[in-house]
Amino acid sequence: MTKPALTLVIPFYNEQECAERAVSELAAALNSVEPAFELLLVENASSDGTRALLRRAAAADPRIRVVELDVNIGYGGAVLKGLSLAGGEWVGFTCGDGEIRPEDTAWICSLARAPGVSLCKAKRLNRQDGAWRKFLSLGYHFLVGFLFNIHVTDINGYPVVMRREVYSALRLARTDWVFNVEMLLRLRQAGLRMVEADVQHRPRLGGRSHVGLWTPLLFFMQLISLWAHERFAREEK
Repeated sequence: MTKPALTLVIPFYNEQECAERAVSELAAALNSVEPAFELLLVENASSDGTRALLRRAAAADPRIRVVELDVNIGYGGAVLKGLSLAGGEWVGFTCGDGEIRPEDTAWICSLARAPGVSLCKAKRLNRQDGAWRKFLSLGYHFLVGFLFNIHVTDINGYPVVMRREVYSALRLARTDWVFNVEMLLRLRQAGLRMVEADVQHRPRLGGRSHVGLWTPLLFFMQLISLWAHERFAREEK
């Protein structure tokens, strides 16, 4: 395989009901805009049949690779693992549940390559993940705005695509759910330009969300951890 122009990382954890379809649809969409793509599928120690399905997808297309983890290293950890292995001039990540239409993902990848754009991310419209998730999202965005003065309509909107040198400059380290917050914070600190583009949200292709009853508390604790790290880092300067 020649060096890819674009690498997208997709973390998977117990997504056997949607993984194969999500990967095949995305590969077809990317092929229409950038045939020299690479999909890095990070299998994050699933306990179902996800790994076998991802292996089958990779066997059918040399542009698809599977990174198999025996221990779950968190959402951010899986993304960072994939990005550390990415070969593209542009790199990014997205979801493996099919909630973003593949043609929209391909469009975001094209926008990210426009002159002067450091990073391009999606802003999900018409969220289809229920009233409870929408309520949690409002609280999460309020807290991020209060703690970090980050006011973005959709913090966890994906896909996210950036130039390789931008990713290297951000020096991301969070391996948990607040990975995206750290990314936006580092982007602002570096004075780099971000572009947000509207995409239509749709229900996941199968399976269920991994956002559980205790997830809001986990998010809160991780945000406080990031806030404390930033505050102490400023005081040390």
